[in-house]
Amino acid sequence: MSRLEELMEKQRALEATTAALPADELTLAQQVIDNIRKVEDVDAQDSALRDTANTEVSRLAYDVYRPKIELLEHERDDRIEKVERERDDARDEKQKEKEALQVVVDQARRIIEFLRVDDTRNLAVVDDDVKVYRDREKENLGYLFDDAWLGIKLYIVGNAKPKNRLSLVAIGQCLFGDRLLKLHSGYGADLNYHHHASLLVSIRDAPSIADHLAWLDDSRRQKLIVELTGDYEKVKAEYLDVLAAYERHDFEELMTDQCECGYFYTILDNISRRDESITCPRCQHLMAKGTTMKEK
Repeated sequence: MSRLEELMEKQRALEATTAALPADELTLAQQVIDNIRKVEDVDAQDSALRDTANTEVSRLAYDVYRPKIELLEHERDDRIEKVERERDDARDEKQKEKEALQVVVDQARRIIEFLRVDDTRNLAVVDDDVKVYRDREKENLGYLFDDAWLGIKLYIVGNAKPKNRLSLVAIGQCLFGDRLLKLHSGYGADLNYHHHASLLVSIRDAPSIADHLAWLDDSRRQKLIVELTGDYEKVKAEYLDVLAAYERHDFEELMTDQCECGYFYTILDNISRRDESITCPRCQHLMAKGTTMKEK
């Protein structure tokens, strides 16, 4: 029998003895004294009972079950960590597998983008299309760089500044779109160009045309060409390699829409599919669906 059970048994015996004692054999004063003593005994037993119970609770909580709980928690954490590690390793492997497969897809997407280049587009920067604000000055300095697929012209145009009132501006047109070649650009210039420019950047401000011309010596021109053309030569070489190795019909199985002008969409394009035909972004004519159109 445990200590707790012994105390509870004594409590029950005391209660039985108290109930059996005839109250009429004692005077009221004696009953008071006797009851006070018994209350003290009951309080002492209750306190001992609570102390024993608390001790047992503490023993169960800290001595018996805490080690078991800690072992279970460690086992749980180890198993969770193992599952998470295996999950992350598997995810990394799948990601590597996807990336390896995506290399071919991305390569094909870039080749297709080269094949969609419109090599008939006029890249000339027309002087009449360069409009300055409020009839300010405009000086055409000619081409800084002029190649088959990229032309960059320099202009000196008036701005709103009180002292350095003239800006040296570069305007460029490139055959390759932003997906193939992102040309250098800076803050806006005080002019309006009537076409979408591949490059439009203000280079510097000065008080006079003579100051700009003196600054723009041969070494500065070469430095500007390097800065403004960026990866153009590399992309141009890549473009020529693609034209030598591939043609549109090599990707007919991927085509979803084709136009008579030569433009086409493939399954790699994020085009919202609709029942009606799609308008060609190059010539604005309706495109034929599927791969049945013959190349012209």
